[in-house]
Amino acid sequence: MPVCSNLQIVKSPLISFLCIAIIGFGTLRAQSSPTPFASTTPIVAQPPSPPPEDIQYLKGQLTEIHSLHDSLISTAQWALGVALALTALLVGYNWFTTSRNLERDRQALRQELVGTLQTSIAELREKIGAEISSASTSSAKRLKEEINSTLKGIETDVKKVEANADERNAEIEYALTIHEALLWKLRGVSSNEFTQYIRLLELAIPRKSASEIDTALRELLRLMEVHLIYSSSTVTHLTDLLERLPSQYASQVGVLREALQKKLKSDPPM
Repeated sequence: MPVCSNLQIVKSPLISFLCIAIIGFGTLRAQSSPTPFASTTPIVAQPPSPPPEDIQYLKGQLTEIHSLHDSLISTAQWALGVALALTALLVGYNWFTTSRNLERDRQALRQELVGTLQTSIAELREKIGAEISSASTSSAKRLKEEINSTLKGIETDVKKVEANADERNAEIEYALTIHEALLWKLRGVSSNEFTQYIRLLELAIPRKSASEIDTALRELLRLMEVHLIYSSSTVTHLTDLLERLPSQYASQVGVLREALQKKLKSDPPM
């Protein structure tokens, strides 16, 4: 401190003021500059660590909680499965009992309807019998005539149905026969084709179909030009059919008979 010492020696006011200013400035600078060993990081207080016994206890409690949670989930799943199984069982039982009840009600209703119908029929018969017995002779005769007329109409209708059925059957048989003849033609078996066209002619004569008769005669005449295996009964049957043809087919029948005579000479029947 030579300056301060000089202040005591030199009694000058200016020098004393400068000395005080220098000392004050140095003091402020020393206070404001940080020390090289001071730390600027704030110090945070750390909580005390729990003892190991408490940690083990808490871990055991956590394990028990997880085990209880899994057990509750498993119990809920089993309960849900049992509930679904019981529901399915109840639905099946309900369906079974309902089906049995419906069948029983159906049978009861059927028996009731049959009984009611039988009763109505019996009452109607009694009523008709009483009316017929109480009716006069003329009314009974008129009723008998009406019944006979109705029966005749029914018989006529039945005959028409039978005729239509016979005609339909003949059409079906003709179609099957010509189909079979064409099949034998494709296979190259002329003998079987010859037999089928004879049957075709037999079916066409009662039907009086000109196109069917012409087809049969034309195909039979064609087959006379190929080798055939046939029997004497087949020739006899064909001859009888040619005699049954109307006179409008006389020319075709004559040509077919001449071809048949030549065939008998070239290929005698078996």
